Amino acid sequence: MGILRYTHLFYFVVTWMYVLIFIKPKRIKELIPVAVLGIIGLTAVDVYITSLNLYQYNNPLVNVLGAPLFHLLWGGGAAIVYIHYMKPGFNRKLLNVILFTLITLALEFIAEKAGVSQRLGSYSMLHSGMLDFATLVVLLWVAEGLYGNRIYKRQ
Repeated sequence: MGILRYTHLFYFVVTWMYVLIFIKPKRIKELIPVAVLGIIGLTAVDVYITSLNLYQYNNPLVNVLGAPLFHLLWGGGAAIVYIHYMKPGFNRKLLNVILFTLITLALEFIAEKAGVSQRLGSYSMLHSGMLDFATLVVLLWVAEGLYGNRIYKRQ
């Protein structure tokens, strides 16, 4: 597997570099609770799909509850980016959720081709897409409920 074993570490580093370079420190500080929600949500989803033997991570660098540590930490940075670009209005939110679902599916596809993860049984890309979409909707719903004033304040 060689260097491909570090796919999740690469995603983690690139995402957090993006956060630190392109999002203002004050805004990052406001969205840290959303990062925590992102990590919790991703951990819950990964525990769910791995415990049902629908998905598995092959030889993770550091294993946490069946998932790679850097994959879970990536979820925090990804949540900051996702919520940072969220705008009010149903159509804008829907477009954002669809865009981030597609990005997540693309990263998942690359990780599978690299051999660091794989689908098991009849769990398909369509199932992953629906689960990713639902997870992003729930993340947005919880983040808005708890931190709505932080999300939509003028930047």
